[in-house]
Amino acid sequence: MIDIIIFGILALGFLIIFHEMGHFFAAKRSGVKVNEFTIGFGPALWKKEKGGTLYALRLVPFGGAVVMEGEDEDCDSEGAFNKASKPRRLLILAAGSLMNLLIGFVILFFLFLPVQQYTSVTIETLMDGATVAAEAGFLPGDELYKVDGQRTRLIADLQSALAGVEGRTVDYEIIRDGQKVVLPQVTLTKQEMVQNGETQRLFGFTFATKKATLLYKLDMTFREGVGFVELVFDSLRMLFQGDAGIGDMAGPVAITSVLSTVASQSMRRAFYFIAFISINLGVMNLLPLPALDGGRLLFLLIEAVRGKPVKAEYEGWVHTVGLILFFGLLVFITFNDIRNLSVFQNLFS
Repeated sequence: MIDIIIFGILALGFLIIFHEMGHFFAAKRSGVKVNEFTIGFGPALWKKEKGGTLYALRLVPFGGAVVMEGEDEDCDSEGAFNKASKPRRLLILAAGSLMNLLIGFVILFFLFLPVQQYTSVTIETLMDGATVAAEAGFLPGDELYKVDGQRTRLIADLQSALAGVEGRTVDYEIIRDGQKVVLPQVTLTKQEMVQNGETQRLFGFTFATKKATLLYKLDMTFREGVGFVELVFDSLRMLFQGDAGIGDMAGPVAITSVLSTVASQSMRRAFYFIAFISINLGVMNLLPLPALDGGRLLFLLIEAVRGKPVKAEYEGWVHTVGLILFFGLLVFITFNDIRNLSVFQNLFS
């Protein structure tokens, strides 16, 4: 079990390393001087200076930083961040999140790569006794394109859409012989039907299995990754609308715990979760909040609109206050994570 926990800690640590590497390499390529590249926070376990950059590994393996010359102050020295062009600064600030997004999508692609076939949304047969589906006008070979206006690209989309409209009268858009056809005002309900010797409630469709081409795998990777992005924004919406609270947020301890649990069940599921966390980190860091990359990008946007930058000391104060609030939130969430772990629950009950 210890090795699984270590795997969880290392996995989260590597995502942070990749994030900081994005900033680091973008800065180097842009001619900006990097004073420090550090992973973790707290006391330094290892330090080494090379090429004008101090590399450090610190005790707590969550978090990291790329400290650049002139990042938080007006500086006239060569290679200062504040002297770089706006496009270069934008690239440097966004590079960490872009790296996390890239890593997430790459992991998803490799997870889909071994897939040989998949279930499509094309009807292969109508089961014996599927009178409701037959009377509605569905035929073998029909591709279910939209259900009540909802695009159904994947079998999971279709299953969700059908479950949502069962018993309701809606339009179904299908592709038949290469042409789009609308089946208007259709009411589908499940019937009791026999499948594999068992009586089940089914819509009466069976769907064709197709070969998973490289294009399909790329398409699945893109759709799954975009789905993760949408899930992040759905979670934020729930938080701001009051449907979820700060107590529902998960920090590094909870994420590592979940990742360790998932890894003990299946490494495939573990890497799927890592992809989700990586994309989550990429999106969250682009939010326009103080101390985050998105907050710095917001000041860069303000500079582009005003034609001159906000005073470095003012921006520095905003990010310092944001950083203090962020660490306060992190402490609260971490305490909550530990309290919710089963091994510690008795201590706080």
